[in-house]
Amino acid sequence: MTIEVLILHYIQEKRQKPSHANELLDYIQQEYVSGKLSIFQYRSLCQDLYFRGAKQTNSV
Repeated sequence: MTIEVLILHYIQEKRQKPSHANELLDYIQQEYVSGKLSIFQYRSLCQDLYFRGAKQTNSV
């Protein structure tokens, strides 16, 4: 999955565009925990989001 596809999924579910990479990071964490993303997809997306400025929160 690419960041572009991730953003489309986020928009479909949340009905709004993400305002920051942190929102996408939180979203993929939820998707991974619920079994919708493989560990490979999760790690790949995390790396890309960290590169884009996302920071880990303590919410999960």
